[in-house]
Amino acid sequence: MNKLIVVVTVLAVIALAAGCGGSSGKRSQASPQQQAVESAREYLSMGDGFSRSGLIHQLSSSAGEGFAKAVAISAVDHVKVNWNKQAAEDLKVILSGVAGLSRAQRIQLLRDDGFTRAQAVFAVNHRRSAPAITGTGPTANPHSESATCDLSTATDRSNCQLAYTACSVDAPKNVQRYYNGDGPNLDTIATRYAHSIWGSSGFAWQAGYAGCLGALFAEYDREHH
Repeated sequence: MNKLIVVVTVLAVIALAAGCGGSSGKRSQASPQQQAVESAREYLSMGDGFSRSGLIHQLSSSAGEGFAKAVAISAVDHVKVNWNKQAAEDLKVILSGVAGLSRAQRIQLLRDDGFTRAQAVFAVNHRRSAPAITGTGPTANPHSESATCDLSTATDRSNCQLAYTACSVDAPKNVQRYYNGDGPNLDTIATRYAHSIWGSSGFAWQAGYAGCLGALFAEYDREHH
């Protein structure tokens, strides 16, 4: 599913000929390197999701921007990019057009678009581990403490609430690290916390796991939805 956005240059030529240069006029006065950097930033802001190699191809292809390959590479390396986020955006585009893909197929399609395996795995995990808020009202939140810890026994409710409160403290840091691809996924964080408090045998740790995971999801929803 390699992408290439065809650039129509005729309109730009007509606009310049008509004296409608504006920002395009300023850009034409810039060096090829500066123009390539600006083009790279514009493509990255579109939300379609570009890998490093895909963006270089977009900038250097004759059907794209047509910059020299060396200029395109230099431009891409000059721009600060969160490639994990780009992979997540690409996956969103893929899933909007193809239904029923397995985890392996999703990873492979991202790899086909030029992302590394680590970037592809991050995008797939990110999609799986961070469901959007759903509910009947505009403020419905299935990850609130009351919704998360609505469990059958008083002990489970207490353990869940304890974990929710504890994990909320470091949730902003942990969620941001996860989102940037610098930390473990949210499920792993919650499991480690619950095991550290209640051990890993039996079922005692599961209420704490639910509470911690709920707090992490709540933070993710606040920051990234």
